[in-house]
Amino acid sequence: MKQIYSLAAILLFSVVAVCGKTVPGGNLNSQPSAKEILRRLDSMLDRSGSYTAVFQARRDSLAALATAETDTARLADLNKQIGLTDSKLNADSAIVSFSRAMKLYKALGDSVMVQRVAIRRAEEHINSGDTPLGLKMLATEEEAGVYPENEVLFYSTCARNYIKIGALLNSTEENAKLAEGERYSRKCEDLVPQKSPDQYFAVALIYMARKKPHMMASVLHDALENLHPDDYYFCITSVMLGEYYWSIKNYDAAIANYAMSAMANIKECNISEVALLRLGEMLYEIGDKHRAYRYLGNSLETAINGNEKFNLMRINSAYTEVNRALDNNQYQWVYLVLAFLAAAILFVIILLKMMASKRTQ
Repeated sequence: MKQIYSLAAILLFSVVAVCGKTVPGGNLNSQPSAKEILRRLDSMLDRSGSYTAVFQARRDSLAALATAETDTARLADLNKQIGLTDSKLNADSAIVSFSRAMKLYKALGDSVMVQRVAIRRAEEHINSGDTPLGLKMLATEEEAGVYPENEVLFYSTCARNYIKIGALLNSTEENAKLAEGERYSRKCEDLVPQKSPDQYFAVALIYMARKKPHMMASVLHDALENLHPDDYYFCITSVMLGEYYWSIKNYDAAIANYAMSAMANIKECNISEVALLRLGEMLYEIGDKHRAYRYLGNSLETAINGNEKFNLMRINSAYTEVNRALDNNQYQWVYLVLAFLAAAILFVIILLKMMASKRTQ
């Protein structure tokens, strides 16, 4: 199966050890077994609709408040909150809500908030599949000058998206996008506190862009020590570690990290993340086709409902391949059953002829 995720560079250049040192966290003895963690993920998927309902109810409540609000400042804040909630439900709706908030902040003369929301809106355009427009919007903000209050958000958003996009391109374009991602990561690293989740993640992206996966994994493990599953960076950190462990064929560790990220994504309704997709692709590779089919099917449904076109083509391709493989297996089973029945019928016919021959004699 073709693997073109944003960490594809790692899969090509990963190494297992440096000077004989193993990556911390590779030993899963203290963690649930792969079988157990997949069982927990399956259980959470069964009730995933309840988590979505929580955010939909929150969105409805915010919309009701906005309808009754007459103060422009409070209305702007409400529309920004609606946009953030919409980003967990549907990319197009988030774009509309963020645009409405920007107009209100502009009417208030709050240029800092206009830019902050514009950064969020640009990322939603990328998630919805309009990558050129999203990148153009980010470039426009940089050319106009990023306000100090928005620098961390801007540089981290650019770093994350340029590196994600880079691995989808050919080698020349990939290197250019990865270089841009590294540049933004370094700017972000200079602005955030040392040993903070932002700093760890920025450094991890730098190592990733430079194709040093072992160093990236070490930094990510350091970050995980202080992250809770509800934290923003937990999902991204875990899926990046899943990529690393898949690349070195440590499937138990990959399953653990992918599944933990997927469960956090389900709980927080992070529809743009790809842990479940990548777990499905990996399980297909190692032979668990039925689970792969379920995970990829769920990912496809989420992408369609949320208009996450950036992931949609990738998911659809993987889902189609797994579906075809299952159909082939089903046909093979039918052929085997038919062959068995034909052999049984032939045996009975021969036996009856032998019995009839004996009676004649």
